Amino acid sequence: MDADCLDMARYDPWYFPETPSFHSFRTVYCGYVLNVLYPEERAACVRRAKCCLDDDPRSLLYIAVRRNIPKEGIQRKGYRQHYVVLQTGDGTESILKRPDFEIYIMSKHSTYREIK
Repeated sequence: MDADCLDMARYDPWYFPETPSFHSFRTVYCGYVLNVLYPEERAACVRRAKCCLDDDPRSLLYIAVRRNIPKEGIQRKGYRQHYVVLQTGDGTESILKRPDFEIYIMSKHSTYREIK
């Protein structure tokens, strides 16, 4: 699906490295990104994503993480995968959990914590 036909901005440091020209969004989706980042990078990624949300209290960040990998992580397609579990509460909730993925939802003021 092409982001241009949906009136969306897209950013990926590898495939779409150009930062979107506008800075606040009502919805931000972070798909399968946290699984390939190290712990210190994951917290920074979530902070940056939350900063992209506008000030509307209904603005939300959706974070999808893989569940179809071993908890220890594996080498896959040349990079390491990490099994990431976010602590719910304080504004972070799991809204969908399947055997192969889980989706969390956060507001701009939610607290980000991982379960080790």
